[in-house]
Amino acid sequence: MESSNERRAPVWLGVVFGCGLVLCLAGAVLFFVRYRVYVVPSPSMVPTLQVGDRMIADTWDRSPKAGDLVIFNARDWGAQAAASTEVKRVLAVAGDSVSCCSVGGQLGVNGQAVPEPYLNQVPGQPTVASATPFTAQVPAGRVFLLGDNRNASLDSRAQLQNQSGTIAESDIQSKVVAVGLPLERLSFVGGFGPGNFFSLLVLGTAAGVAAALLSGLALLVLWVGQFVVRRPAGR
Repeated sequence: MESSNERRAPVWLGVVFGCGLVLCLAGAVLFFVRYRVYVVPSPSMVPTLQVGDRMIADTWDRSPKAGDLVIFNARDWGAQAAASTEVKRVLAVAGDSVSCCSVGGQLGVNGQAVPEPYLNQVPGQPTVASATPFTAQVPAGRVFLLGDNRNASLDSRAQLQNQSGTIAESDIQSKVVAVGLPLERLSFVGGFGPGNFFSLLVLGTAAGVAAALLSGLALLVLWVGQFVVRRPAGR
């Protein structure tokens, strides 16, 4: 007969533990299937991306929108870049007209000034969208790309004679969703929330880890407690 002092683990603890494990495993599998990690090779995206940063990029979502950071094959930018992979910011998409610069040094898309708080600011110098004026019309199925560090970026401005400096949407390999390493620069590109699925994946996986650890610890304590109760007194 079982002791009346024996404590049984509540069923809900086992359910929480199981759900936590499922969330952990699902998050890990989805990360390795959907996302890739890249190393930032140059200072062309400073200050948003620093040389050596580990970028996390979504290989499933490749549809470009203005403001996205995309990783792409740069073959459209000449033979020397045929095998290279670049990261730049989408400033305009198919059908847009781009011009630079306004009296205030701003970039314009379809006649509207584009605020660019991400631009690299050089102390003592005015922040302008480009030191060299330009205009471009984005053809169908293509995007216009610029680096955030405009004084150190070879981008669409250097290729204006070739399809207005644009690259084909089909050359986009992935979109940057976060900076993973180093830890002091950990951040979500585009912010934390429904607009960034990766941030929700991280939140769900973290919740799964916490649930599995805490419920697992509680189950262990109850199991040890049952073992202690079952030991005959004085032996």
